[in-house]
Amino acid sequence: MATILGVDDHLPTRELMRALFQSQGHRVLLATNGPEAIALAGKERPDLVFADVVMPAMDGYALVGRLREQAGCKGVPVVLMSASLDEGRARALAAQCGATEYLVKPVEPAHLLATARRILANRENGAAAGHDPRR
Repeated sequence: MATILGVDDHLPTRELMRALFQSQGHRVLLATNGPEAIALAGKERPDLVFADVVMPAMDGYALVGRLREQAGCKGVPVVLMSASLDEGRARALAAQCGATEYLVKPVEPAHLLATARRILANRENGAAAGHDPRR
């Protein structure tokens, strides 16, 4: 199974991600902010990242940019999540910074799992065709 990194300063959201993704057999890593996530991603090389946009120390948009610069993490899919009042602007910023997808909080657990399943399946299909999306 995959290694999924969940990044959120809200403990209940991190625990939800842990429970959901572990229930599907995935290895789950958790971080409370962007700098912690960058350090963890550099050591553990996740297959997928779910991150909140609004966090202390570094927002989700900056996190995506830093991951895109880090060797071994450049092509890792990042799903940004937020309860933004301006969804259109938030989606545009997510796309502009290189996020794979944007989800509006609160995210239904089934939608979170379906998103992870779809993105991971796309990565596997790319790897099977000889393309390594992390490079």
